[in-house]
Amino acid sequence: MSSRKEFAAAARKNLRANYNFVTVEPRIVPSLAGELDRARPFADGLSGELSVRWTAETPLCVGGSEDNNSPFTLRGPDDFAIPGASLRGLVRSTLEILSYARLSFVNGDQYFGLRDHQHPSWSGRMGRFGHIYKAGWLFREGQNWKLEEARFEKVPVAAIARVLGITEDQWHDATLAKRHEKLRAAGLDGVVSLRRFGLSFGEESGRLVVSGPTPPGNARKGKMAKTNEAAFVEPHPDDPRRIHDVSQATFNRFRTAEPNEGDGASGGVPGDARYNWTYWERLLKSDPKLRIPVFYLGDAARAAEDRPAPDFVMGLSRFMRMPYLKSVGDVAAATQPDTAPGTLDFCQALFGHVPDEESDAPAGRAWRSRVFFSMAELDPAAPLSSSDFRTETSATMGPKASFYPFYLRPAPGGEKAVHPLDYNNEAARLAGRKRYPARGTTAPPHRSKSDATQSTISFLPGGGRAVFTGRVRFANLRPAELGGLVWALSHGRFGRGENPYRHMLGRAKAYGFGQMRVEIEAGESRVRRNDGAGPAPDLTRCMELFESYMLEQLAVQGTGAAAFCGLLPVREFLALCDPALGGALAPELTWPTAKASNDADPVVAGYMDVRSRTIARERRGQPVGEDPLTLPAYPTEPG
Repeated sequence: MSSRKEFAAAARKNLRANYNFVTVEPRIVPSLAGELDRARPFADGLSGELSVRWTAETPLCVGGSEDNNSPFTLRGPDDFAIPGASLRGLVRSTLEILSYARLSFVNGDQYFGLRDHQHPSWSGRMGRFGHIYKAGWLFREGQNWKLEEARFEKVPVAAIARVLGITEDQWHDATLAKRHEKLRAAGLDGVVSLRRFGLSFGEESGRLVVSGPTPPGNARKGKMAKTNEAAFVEPHPDDPRRIHDVSQATFNRFRTAEPNEGDGASGGVPGDARYNWTYWERLLKSDPKLRIPVFYLGDAARAAEDRPAPDFVMGLSRFMRMPYLKSVGDVAAATQPDTAPGTLDFCQALFGHVPDEESDAPAGRAWRSRVFFSMAELDPAAPLSSSDFRTETSATMGPKASFYPFYLRPAPGGEKAVHPLDYNNEAARLAGRKRYPARGTTAPPHRSKSDATQSTISFLPGGGRAVFTGRVRFANLRPAELGGLVWALSHGRFGRGENPYRHMLGRAKAYGFGQMRVEIEAGESRVRRNDGAGPAPDLTRCMELFESYMLEQLAVQGTGAAAFCGLLPVREFLALCDPALGGALAPELTWPTAKASNDADPVVAGYMDVRSRTIARERRGQPVGEDPLTLPAYPTEPG
């Protein structure tokens, strides 16, 4: 690439995703309810219920009755409904955007792991450790984790294949499950004499610790070829035992960076998660004294530190999955420092809040919700049955560490604020609140080569055939709070003309499924004042009060809906709810393509190309990146 501009243009061409993000502003808007006292209703408080009609414009699956892949039923096989919890989650996540709420439901202890010879973050840290691997046994003692040092020796793959009577390629091709089956069949799954493998040292015995399968390419040939497995040598009875404490923080970083069930790390049949962490977790339930073989880098004494030490890393294989230095919680805290500690935000005061043990909430108090969602039941005038189902097979995967160019963005300014960046970078910030855009129609779901990442889902029909009605009950809300609730349900359009926007609900939102038209039925809704002194303000007036409160708190010039809709998060949110806009951008809303050679651990193929160019440019001292680097640029200005 000859220029930074051309580089960024190529990045946007190659990188695609079928989701986007709404900006998280640092400012948190506190509740206007103040210190809640349920024994004293607000003088201007409102109570009542809203009747809400939910119409599926594209096929819909909200699961939960028997499995998550079939529509929820209430009293019988064709009595379809939408659980109140699903509706509550949709509306709460919407109001969190509109009311500048705290980032909530963030898995703050999550550390992503990286295993990539070429990546600077991996090779740089490995260089600090000098590639000196050590071994140990991880075990529990009561509620505490311990690490006992061990010695390991390399066992040639050729020697294992010879003892088993197979070729080296047959060993490389075998999944972990198959490798352990072969070892068990040959009586090699316990403590064995290491002389059987031609190792030259003494009469020592040990346990084979293997990993796999071996991917094709450099892992089988050339200087990067995998030629050895490992054996943990049994200690001599007179050898001293060196045991170290492992803090909960250190264990969490190790545990969350390792693959789990469904990540395809074990190969083989779905659910056979041998020697990823899910496998060991299952065994620990039946055998609390189980000792787990691990490899580590650095000083094992550092494992006891309350904050994970940067110079101690532990993993389940020698090709170390290197945890990033920052957790998701670390990046979230940098993205949105708490500007209102010890107070409830606007959304928490409505929907309730259970503080963490270390929360700054007043006296650690939990707050009960003042908003309650009933089941939304199918309109009896338009019944449906399983014969109306549409069935699709779709890839269903969670976020991967290798997707970080989508989930992170650089902080404004600073020399290090270039993209792509990762969880080691001080400039890393969360991209925002993830949203799937409404697009008017559906796209063919992505199919994966691995059954472990696919689900067969049954959908109720779209096109307005699936219509549900439910009630949202509320108690003791101040008028602006009720206005926020109505705004979230109606996209601020109640009483203001036609609503062109749509909510997204249920499974396969990434492909346009679950697009919902939401209508508040004014004639069936009831609102009353707590004090009974005259009529309650109408819902449109409540929305105006909500808009005014937000603008006042944010010290924004201007008044009314136009000024409120001009706020960046609100503009971005409405753009992502606009099916006309999403339909026009449909070619951009594609599933990130997985590398065919490594389908068990998908990576963004377009990103891999950009990243390779980035690394090359960094090494030549050339500028890289531009923000935004990825994702369709949604227009957020009128017209």
